[in-house]
Amino acid sequence: MNRTAGFLEDTRLDHKTEPPTLWFIAETDSERLLKVVFIERDDGQYELKTAYEPNSNEVKLYEKYA
Repeated sequence: MNRTAGFLEDTRLDHKTEPPTLWFIAETDSERLLKVVFIERDDGQYELKTAYEPNSNEVKLYEKYA
């Protein structure tokens, strides 16, 4: 609910999936940054793949492209 920008697609060859892997970075209610990685299934449901503290490169990418 704290997400302020859109989703990005992971287009790296080793990480491409069908359906595509999407991700975003948002701050938690306790002010911790999390990178959330998920897929949207054909039935419209979301499947969480992982969530973790992003590194500085991921934050820069998200700020630039999201």
